[in-house]
Amino acid sequence: MANEVETPGPVTSPLDAQQTWVGSMLLGHGIRLQQAADPSAELPIALFDCMDEFMKKIVKAGCNEVPSPGRIALVGGIQIVTPPGTADFFLPMTFELRNNNAELQENLMDFLLDPPAMS
Repeated sequence: MANEVETPGPVTSPLDAQQTWVGSMLLGHGIRLQQAADPSAELPIALFDCMDEFMKKIVKAGCNEVPSPGRIALVGGIQIVTPPGTADFFLPMTFELRNNNAELQENLMDFLLDPPAMS
């Protein structure tokens, strides 16, 4: 079956735990990756989407520990590590402020991508 998603087996080594966890997180993106024009380019975006969703769950679970009117800054993106002697790449994907109820207060991506001129 072309659209059937295979569930990863049990972790057999602590060294496999992270890879198994990542594979499990990506299960919901299988069809997206299969249908992508370039699955190799889509994979890091899908991984970011998994991590972003997971991070927001963590913030929601613990945000009430931040005293009011404290805020939580979330900054994330895709890091591409290149061979020695070449520059690494970072693609910003999220930059936002949330309150201690995990509610979005301000999306700062536009500021990050197009900062105002310094006077």
